[in-house]
Amino acid sequence: MVKMNYIDLTYFSGTGGTERIAYLVKEYLEEKNKTVEIHFINANYLKERITVNGNTDLILLLYPVYAFDAPKIVYNWCKLLP
Repeated sequence: MVKMNYIDLTYFSGTGGTERIAYLVKEYLEEKNKTVEIHFINANYLKERITVNGNTDLILLLYPVYAFDAPKIVYNWCKLLP
């Protein structure tokens, strides 16, 4: 069984609903003694070089579904992953 101790939680939230869920998930994982790094996807974040911590065991990506699809900014984020 793989231990998931270091988690990168990245989210996009257009109206704030997904952001609330992201912080609830972060709180829950930290109660389970996980280390969680949280990031909000926005235009400024996409201008930075996206790096994944070498200790990261899991990347969680949260976003709202728009017309049965992910928002364009989420696809843009995925393209920038190393």
